[in-house]
Amino acid sequence: MLTSAARVVEVRGGYEIPPSRDLIIKKTPQGYYASKFMEIRFYESALEREGGDKQYLFEAFERMLGSLKNVVKLSLIIGSIDLSKHIDEIKTKRSAAEAKKAQGKLDEADRIRLDREIAHWNRLLDRLAKGEKPIELIAYAQTTAFGLTRDEAIARVHRQAKEVKTIIASALNCEIEELKDVDMLRCFEWERFYPVTTEDIKDEVFL
Repeated sequence: MLTSAARVVEVRGGYEIPPSRDLIIKKTPQGYYASKFMEIRFYESALEREGGDKQYLFEAFERMLGSLKNVVKLSLIIGSIDLSKHIDEIKTKRSAAEAKKAQGKLDEADRIRLDREIAHWNRLLDRLAKGEKPIELIAYAQTTAFGLTRDEAIARVHRQAKEVKTIIASALNCEIEELKDVDMLRCFEWERFYPVTTEDIKDEVFL
């Protein structure tokens, strides 16, 4: 249960959410811990790669781990979902990406991202047409920093999150975004209780 006081939201157990609603703070006798959560969005599956490409993916993952300077928690929630019931929704998402691309005036990074997203939806629809049952994967990262003061912990975790985003996105060729508000709280809750059915997973994906 969340209660608001002095523009700080208290979470049971002594955790706090500042007005920015983009991190969670824990006060201890020694100082403060601050944590940020980030969504990791993959547009390609290792199952869709062949031979050397798969090996390269595994090597890239190892290089990523070696590049991280701070402790990072990577979490996966996996379920086999019958997405055939959601073909119209998938087509809508593909159309939305195609519409954004057609608007023009995109920088190179946005154009590449939209191309990858469109390709992802096309591959998913192709697999569904062949009768396959794709896996739904929710991936997120958590980084935590310590400081003697609240401001010090917050400043450190922001720096760490920026570094984590750069390293993971570059190494795994994926998108990674810092989570806020409801999505952040969802990850925080998943550390204790996670979705237990495939439909729960489908309902709990990030907005």
